[in-house]
Amino acid sequence: MKIPENILAVLAECRVEGKTLFLPPEQLDRKVYTAVNKCLENIGGKWNRKAKGHVFDHDPTEGLENLILTGETEDMIKTFQFFPTPRSIADQMCDMAELTPSSRVLEPSCGKGDLLDALHDRGITDLIGVELNAEMAQHLEGKPYTTMIGIDFLAFAADPGVKRDFSHVIMNPPFSRQQDIAHIRAAFEMLRPGGILVSVASPSWQWRENTKSQEFRDWMECDPAIKSVEVIKVPEGAFKASGTMIPTVIIKLCRDGELAQLPTDEPATEAQPERVLSFAEKFRLTKAS
Repeated sequence: MKIPENILAVLAECRVEGKTLFLPPEQLDRKVYTAVNKCLENIGGKWNRKAKGHVFDHDPTEGLENLILTGETEDMIKTFQFFPTPRSIADQMCDMAELTPSSRVLEPSCGKGDLLDALHDRGITDLIGVELNAEMAQHLEGKPYTTMIGIDFLAFAADPGVKRDFSHVIMNPPFSRQQDIAHIRAAFEMLRPGGILVSVASPSWQWRENTKSQEFRDWMECDPAIKSVEVIKVPEGAFKASGTMIPTVIIKLCRDGELAQLPTDEPATEAQPERVLSFAEKFRLTKAS
């Protein structure tokens, strides 16, 4: 979205102190303030009356500079379908996943790491996160697990060189245009026999009669690789704090077969540095040798 010059002028006069952004001291008329506020919300800020400024969960300097330099803004939520997983939902998903200390877990749309944090807090250390939005790197840097940033998960999953050896996939995929269906089906193929997938999803596939929904229902019912299906309704408003009131369900899919442990000489674990990978390194950890 193109930012008008008068709004850019106001943004250029803002100052940042830590994680708080302060507007210029002069009084802004309501129309101008609304436009400025929208720009700041789109880079993650929220007006805080007590702080008398827009508060972020990170240093907003780079985001502000990008607004000024490009003269454009995008709503991160709309662009990347970014709705962080509330901890209560993350904990419920972990409970459903039947995790063990040796679980190898993939999170295909890891965002700021909410689900991965919950997994790590339970003692799971073999964790891989994939995230399309490169701006999430600032939140993931230094986390105690490996993440691959700027990666389209569907392209990642389609790469024939990527190992499909995960015991679990735990995920909160994008919902728009029923992307959750495509992501769940691709993620299921990343499981080794006996593996378990647990995903947040829109419930619309249960009643819509379009091709995507029908094929998804048929796939879960008829694919012999799917041993069992469980669907749980998430309480209304569970994602309100994340910016949406959209209804959700949790889907659990168990893959047929017996879950075997990775061989002790498997090099994958040794190759997992605790850092954020660059785009050029996106398949380094998972390419077959």
